[in-house]
Amino acid sequence: MFSATAALGAGLEVATYTLRHGNSVPGARAAFIVAIPVAVYLILVDRLHAYMNPEAALGPRTAIVTAALILLCAASVAILPLAGALGAMGVCLAGQIARNTITAHRRECSGPAPDRSAQDAGMPQ
Repeated sequence: MFSATAALGAGLEVATYTLRHGNSVPGARAAFIVAIPVAVYLILVDRLHAYMNPEAALGPRTAIVTAALILLCAASVAILPLAGALGAMGVCLAGQIARNTITAHRRECSGPAPDRSAQDAGMPQ
């Protein structure tokens, strides 16, 4: 996980250099240098959360779909500029964060229903 984070930092440096100085690295290569560590990180963090708290895990499908979308955004460099592909990766990640937040909130709000059997029988609780 820490290696993926370090690789992401290096990938962002390469992408920034490519955007500023032109064609030192092909756009597709720069996009995948960013996308692969992000995809690995997403899957690893999801599995770590599933191990630590199985009830709160969203399941591997969510992380795998988001990782695949990130890689698809990197492949979109064929039709988008590098900056557009990196922005699309950010939108995918923001969508994942929003989905996780909404799902966690729904789980908190849909706790167990209160026991109304004692109230219906006229007994104090």
